[in-house]
Amino acid sequence: MPSCLIDDLAESLAGLELPVELDSLTGRDGVTSLLAALTAVPDPRDPRGVRHAWTILLAVSVTAVLCGARSLTGILRWATGADRQVLAALTVPGGDATRLPVATTLGRALDRTDGDALDDALGKLEVDNLLLTLGGEGMMLVTKDQEITRIPTMAREVFDVSGAGDTVTAWVGTALAAGASVREAAHIANFAAGIEVGKAGVATVTGAEVLAVHEAYYDQLGKLRREGLL
Repeated sequence: MPSCLIDDLAESLAGLELPVELDSLTGRDGVTSLLAALTAVPDPRDPRGVRHAWTILLAVSVTAVLCGARSLTGILRWATGADRQVLAALTVPGGDATRLPVATTLGRALDRTDGDALDDALGKLEVDNLLLTLGGEGMMLVTKDQEITRIPTMAREVFDVSGAGDTVTAWVGTALAAGASVREAAHIANFAAGIEVGKAGVATVTGAEVLAVHEAYYDQLGKLRREGLL
């Protein structure tokens, strides 16, 4: 992928307030999914002998660039280290990074990408900020001011990841409605998700639980003082 195209892609993505969980990569009512948007980008390859779906190559490349990759090597390095759940959401078969093409093959394909079509496709997402949940890798927020914030997972124990994405969406929305900034909302939702995955099944997370974890993380001395232990 030529550096100029990567730079153009990074600039396009910088314009992307919408929390995006893994399900939203593949579509949900009322949301233009990343994969759906990328289907509008024409495949420049000769259909004979094509082994990898075009939307998969684009989706992996776009997500890798969002995570900071700026070269073919960087894209494949990101894909190799990505959580299988993330790759599966990008429709990589089995979430297996070894099913992706080698750098030379990916480079030849992306080198012929219609940059204008890709820009138009990404514009269909119509979002100012992009929040990606990355499984065990936590979350990543790309804001309209072109800042990238990587938020490590707060989960201490993981019993069941069911409902974690919905928990993030609910808490981000609630925090934004209460007046939080996008970054503050993302961090609060991250605490909530860390609590949810520590419970069996699809579970709810209360405000008291989030406050307790937040306090334990940021204000341990203050908590001891209020409890009369200092």
